[in-house]
Amino acid sequence: MDGLILEQLKTDWGRPASVLVPVSKQRARKDSSWIGRVTLARQGEAWPVWKDRPLAPLCQLRLDQAPFVPDELKDLACITIFMDFDDEGVAETLLDEHERYDYQILMPNGHGWALRAYDSVDELVEIKAPKVHWPFSAKPGEWRYVERDVPTDHEFPDQAVDTTHWPVEAYDARLDGVRIGGWPSIIQDPLPWGPRRLPPMTFSGKLVPWTRPKFDPQYVLEVTSIPECKLWIYDGGAFFFGRGRKNRSRWCFQSDTS
Repeated sequence: MDGLILEQLKTDWGRPASVLVPVSKQRARKDSSWIGRVTLARQGEAWPVWKDRPLAPLCQLRLDQAPFVPDELKDLACITIFMDFDDEGVAETLLDEHERYDYQILMPNGHGWALRAYDSVDELVEIKAPKVHWPFSAKPGEWRYVERDVPTDHEFPDQAVDTTHWPVEAYDARLDGVRIGGWPSIIQDPLPWGPRRLPPMTFSGKLVPWTRPKFDPQYVLEVTSIPECKLWIYDGGAFFFGRGRKNRSRWCFQSDTS
């Protein structure tokens, strides 16, 4: 039964994605994609700091090398992401900012996190990380193509789909890493700002009702907890990032915990 449901789920709801997974390579290029490391910045661009503490290098994404890039990111060649971590993990200042900002408003870029987007790598130079200890290790990343990434049952409105025999293994078996496109790995509540769906959507021949989110940003990527890098986000959670549809320079962040 679960196998049939999974195939129907992939047919009706599957979305392409690229997932950056950690690999062990002795001689990985500094300007490659990385998890737990950032090496590229514009000339004169300083390492981001929040409340006198350098932000941790979460990842460096060479989108120009990814097998699939969603339309919302096709104008970009590279993204670097920084997050507020301390010796214990996700820093308390980040939690404080979550409480300060309502989720519908979301935390501004630069408040406990920072995302930098570049339309070309030709302008980028090497940036040196500050000598700070963070509770995860850096590993080079390798892109994997996912033809039909599937959502969790949390993406459906209540009672829209019969989840009695939901194929849990379908999303439990998803790759840990940095996901570009596809579906966010929701554990708690769905993101109030995406992903957007173009109606009508169906599952097993039945219409799935959905109210379009009114908030402007669109979900574009996530970073999950990655055991190989000892990167734990709230004990197995994930960070989600969105990009404005009208204001393309606006980025949004939200987190989820198990």
